[in-house]
Amino acid sequence: MRYYGTIVRWNESRRFGAIREESTENEIFVALSAFNGNPDGPFEGQRVSFYLAKGRQGRSEAQDVRFADDFDDEAESSFYAAYRKQGGPSRAGGVLLAILLVAALLGGAWYGWQVWQNHRAQTVHTTKQSDSMVATIAA
Repeated sequence: MRYYGTIVRWNESRRFGAIREESTENEIFVALSAFNGNPDGPFEGQRVSFYLAKGRQGRSEAQDVRFADDFDDEAESSFYAAYRKQGGPSRAGGVLLAILLVAALLGGAWYGWQVWQNHRAQTVHTTKQSDSMVATIAA
């Protein structure tokens, strides 16, 4: 079974790191020799797919690691389609949420400005009436 995850640590000088598996959040050891094909090498934050195998020290290790750009098999693409249908994060949803948040903040700021302007106008109007009343009584 193929697993999916993100590289969370990578030590370039020692040529190994860790992948956080998506469904269990477990960290899996990965060596450079397990990667297929990227001449630039892995870096933190890259999305990968991999198989699990028992390593030399008896712990689980990633094998046959592929980068997200290399996902070409039918099962993998159907997995992501199902993931999106189940409410997985999408870029469009994030943009829409950001737009709604900005609109709410602008609307709140506009409402606050109107309330402040009304309060200020009433205060100025009340102050001018009392000045004229004082002037009338003084006269």
